[in-house]
Amino acid sequence: MVGLNPNHVVKPKQVHSAEVKFVYTPGEIAATDALISNSNSIVLSIQVADCIPLFLADPLNGVIGLVHAGWRGVEKRIIPDTVNKMVQKGGSRKGIIAFMGPSIRQCCFEIGPEVSKKFPIDCLINGNQDRSFLDLQHSFHWSIRYIRRTLFYIT
Repeated sequence: MVGLNPNHVVKPKQVHSAEVKFVYTPGEIAATDALISNSNSIVLSIQVADCIPLFLADPLNGVIGLVHAGWRGVEKRIIPDTVNKMVQKGGSRKGIIAFMGPSIRQCCFEIGPEVSKKFPIDCLINGNQDRSFLDLQHSFHWSIRYIRRTLFYIT
């Protein structure tokens, strides 16, 4: 792990939730999809496949966050909730920098009507019959719009 001590890793048991946990010690964290910390002695981790990996940092105040953001979490406001918890723990909304990693694209993310009704129409394109294609990145932008405008893409 790039010279990092594996004994310092924080590993969430991801469940596609909107649960955000503040952590300061390594180990396994039950039922959560976002971690925040102000400790420089631990390593936050997540696992993603199709979901958005979101890295948040307020370098001036030393608060970091790592989010596993799938459609369920985005719909349940995991991104704004993570930012709000970072601010509660000493971060500055205007000081937060966001890095979004690669994730599933709209062309490949077909959803049914039970999911599509949870998202703004401008995040969707019509598919066959009652199916739609969700632009998860656009819905992500929609949910992060109120924090600092600095967003970097990791490809």
